[in-house]
Amino acid sequence: MIDETTFDDLDILDHLELLNSTVKTSDYLGLSQSSCSRRYRALSSLIDIDF
Repeated sequence: MIDETTFDDLDILDHLELLNSTVKTSDYLGLSQSSCSRRYRALSSLIDIDF
């Protein structure tokens, strides 16, 4: 089941598409790189995309 907090990570996915780097995305969003990676992998798994 998808809850509404899941959609907070869409910002990460959006910036990854634009910047093509978890390092740049994490810097831009003020997150650690490992957190950024975990969150986008969890979201992509949840919505079944192979990103």
